[in-house]
Amino acid sequence: MQSSYKKVLKAIHTYDLEDILKKFNQYEDLIEGNLHCWICNDVVTLQNIGSIKFIDSKLMLSCNKQVCYEQAVKELK
Repeated sequence: MQSSYKKVLKAIHTYDLEDILKKFNQYEDLIEGNLHCWICNDVVTLQNIGSIKFIDSKLMLSCNKQVCYEQAVKELK
């Protein structure tokens, strides 16, 4: 039996990431080490971004640690 449940996953290509971060005035803060994972509070860099999401109209980033990835996936459900 196949499930009829579907979830739309939106993705950003790494080539577009810089432009998106600039659009939301987050790029300079990211480069300067001023952005933190919304789950574990570690510093997020271009090399360790795991997810991007909006919380209360604010762009939030998570790092790519396994525990943070799992929490971000849970938030999608």
